[in-house]
Amino acid sequence: MDRGNIGKFLLLNSSQHTEQNSLIIMEYAGKKNLLTVISDPYKKISFNRKIRFCQDIISAITYIHDSGIMHLDLKPSNVIVTSDDRCKLGDFGCRESVQYQDKTTTLKRTSSLAGTAAYAAPELFNGEVPTPKADIYSFAITMWQMTSRKIPYHGRGQSEIIFKVVSSNLRPDEVQCHSTSKYEDAEFKMLYERAWSADPDLRPTAREVKSLLDPMTCSG
Repeated sequence: MDRGNIGKFLLLNSSQHTEQNSLIIMEYAGKKNLLTVISDPYKKISFNRKIRFCQDIISAITYIHDSGIMHLDLKPSNVIVTSDDRCKLGDFGCRESVQYQDKTTTLKRTSSLAGTAAYAAPELFNGEVPTPKADIYSFAITMWQMTSRKIPYHGRGQSEIIFKVVSSNLRPDEVQCHSTSKYEDAEFKMLYERAWSADPDLRPTAREVKSLLDPMTCSG
């Protein structure tokens, strides 16, 4: 797989009998990831830069979903930031293949919950079969983190996060945005709040997210 916003696979070798021994070797794209950018207090993330990062990530998600693959571990530390300040999606260790039948998505094989609790969709905690909408939920948490520049649910344990996300619809705290336009802030917030809906059917597809992000790019 080689797409502009996805790290190149140099070697992908899976056992015929189990994926426990799968080997994935990807291109080296630098040491910096999106989490290091978000965590750097001395570097500004302008609204335009944030939108560009989101466009890069959602383009990669759209591509893998169209190719019948789910990432299932999308989070800032798994997004590479290249030397020319573009984002590439990496770390496909939790990937799953999907098949499409009558416009519905089903998993070729059921797996245990993968990924990190703070970014994982609530339906995964209930043991439901993952769909591409799980990646959209993770992307929404990442969008929030780019705005807040904070760790989601900081100070809460994994068990508490899982319980409250499922039972109380817990989501990261509301943040004050600082772009030049309140309209931009509102549109961006509305998008990630829709994308982290508890009901997967209410979340937009990756292609829909991309179409909503594109008009947010400002001039200048």
